[in-house]
Amino acid sequence: MMNEQFLEELKQLAKQCLQEALSRFKQSKDKLVVNASALTTEKRASIVKTPIPGHPSINTEIPEVGRFIALVADMRDSTDHLLRIEGNEKRPQKFERVFYETSVLLPVLARCIKEEKGEVIEYLGDGVLGLFYIPDDNEVKEYINHSYFAAQKCIDSVDKIINPLLETELKLPSLKIGIGMGYGDAIVTTIGLPENPIPKVIGECVYRASKLSDLSNKIAVDKILYDTWPKDKNGTLQFKRYSGKSKVEGYEIEVSGR
Repeated sequence: MMNEQFLEELKQLAKQCLQEALSRFKQSKDKLVVNASALTTEKRASIVKTPIPGHPSINTEIPEVGRFIALVADMRDSTDHLLRIEGNEKRPQKFERVFYETSVLLPVLARCIKEEKGEVIEYLGDGVLGLFYIPDDNEVKEYINHSYFAAQKCIDSVDKIINPLLETELKLPSLKIGIGMGYGDAIVTTIGLPENPIPKVIGECVYRASKLSDLSNKIAVDKILYDTWPKDKNGTLQFKRYSGKSKVEGYEIEVSGR
């Protein structure tokens, strides 16, 4: 139970956060439309370092807008996977298994993303959120390619590196991951308590990527990324319409001859 004093504190915090969100979105809305330069302010603010590509630091009082390809990679059917087998003297117990699996999986996914000029900005329990910053419209094709190669590297790394390692060392069953990708503008800001502002990227591209990551060992992209994808008559990629449980419109990527 929450006492009245704490309840009132939470109410005030919620109101304050909402007012700040309204103010920040209003500032960002203009930039989303006209892509204006950074706003100026006379408010007291602090500069926070971030892992967000294209935004190495941000002002806590001045939201920014960036264009990104968001990539969410996470473990599929993790509950069923956890319950599939019991631990024994040769196999770790459930909690121990989760610790080992995520300790191996998450850094490897992050490295695959970084290899293709992306950055992981959040670790999501048993998955990651990676971003590819699009600095210029002329570089969209390049970063679409980078993001796709990163996604494929993530899947291949689980199949060729992580699963064999976990099976050999710990007798664990194979992991599966799903990857969702989305493209668009997003607000770069901070959230949290004033004494500990946390950098955050908020946008539909992140939301859609998270909702399209529910396939097993496959990649799905949102409609905006699909529409932007470079078209090559001799390409090996094929796209199949997909919405999944979330009903977010997207396309599953299939590779010819794979």
